[in-house]
Amino acid sequence: MAKDGRDIRIDIIRGYAMLTIAVYHFNFTFYANGYRGQMLPQLGSYGFSTAAEIFFILSGYMVGFIYLRRPGAFTKSLQRAWTIYFINFLVFVCAIAIAWQSGDQLIQFSGAYRALNDPLPGTLRFLLFLQHPPYLLGVLQTYVIFLLATPVMAAILKRSLWLFLALSIGLYLYVQLSEHLVTAAGETEATTSKWPFHPLAWQLPYCLGMLCGSVKFHIKLFDWIGERTWRPIGLIALFAAAVVLHRLHILHLITVPAWDKSTLGIVRLLHACLVLGLLASMLSFVRRYVDLLPFHIVATLGSHTLHCFAASVVLTYAMLAFWLNLGTPQYAYWLLLAGLMLSLAAVAYIREIDLSRQKSRLPIALRNRSMQSLGEPR
Repeated sequence: MAKDGRDIRIDIIRGYAMLTIAVYHFNFTFYANGYRGQMLPQLGSYGFSTAAEIFFILSGYMVGFIYLRRPGAFTKSLQRAWTIYFINFLVFVCAIAIAWQSGDQLIQFSGAYRALNDPLPGTLRFLLFLQHPPYLLGVLQTYVIFLLATPVMAAILKRSLWLFLALSIGLYLYVQLSEHLVTAAGETEATTSKWPFHPLAWQLPYCLGMLCGSVKFHIKLFDWIGERTWRPIGLIALFAAAVVLHRLHILHLITVPAWDKSTLGIVRLLHACLVLGLLASMLSFVRRYVDLLPFHIVATLGSHTLHCFAASVVLTYAMLAFWLNLGTPQYAYWLLLAGLMLSLAAVAYIREIDLSRQKSRLPIALRNRSMQSLGEPR
């Protein structure tokens, strides 16, 4: 079950997170702008977390799994941070341009007016992380901050596991106890001036992922789940119970606290871990078939989450603008969503082919070294 020297199941889970976060963003943008038809559901539709939590956990995991086990982790994390920073700026430019061309509705919804009203100050505020709109660009901003902090956290982890945990958990608890950090009720990620992913809270899943990656936790997890049939069944049953709990909360029959997104409430974090357990359990049932084409497509998406995520944001903006210009027809939702999925698959495979061509041009010694680094987050 290896894809070019690494466990394909990791990339399948990363691909799931990529597809889910793209669908979630697509659904929300269309719903917020008037669509009221049937939408494609995802696990986030039935629980207290979305794919964003898994995205951060797995991002930290790949950093711990790859960077911390090799020399030059400091340089690699800075290079990665710069790459993401630059790509996010390109997405910012595209989002602003699409919103400007589309008209007032998309400008107001996306929060692009913050940059359009004062182009130079607005752009500088975005570049300096003083604002996150336009909508959907806050994820990569937060990830850049984490990558810049990775060398420090890696040094602390190397020195003392307990100090690493105490610092990460302590920062998380500080946010939970500081009410002024919570996004005001009724504000959306586009309209609020506060961060949708407060870094001091969201560093916890990233740091825990880094810790797990440094000890190759996925091997232990898949082995543990596969040893006893009742274990994956038990995790699936726990997820089903969480679905019922979420439904009762939605119907106002009970109240579930601590699942705020901005501050990453503990219920949201625990549910994300449960979703990861569910995905690992489902993969244990189909482990004989993970080399088939559908799984390979999802794994390829998981291998190139950065470029796929950036493309998903630009495509979501472009498709929403196109839909608004059409007059918001209900039937177009499914056609545009299918186009989004096919486009992301195309981006992933183009990126895969491009990397293969680059490796083929390398000298044999460098090519072998490159093959050993295929697990690197891309």
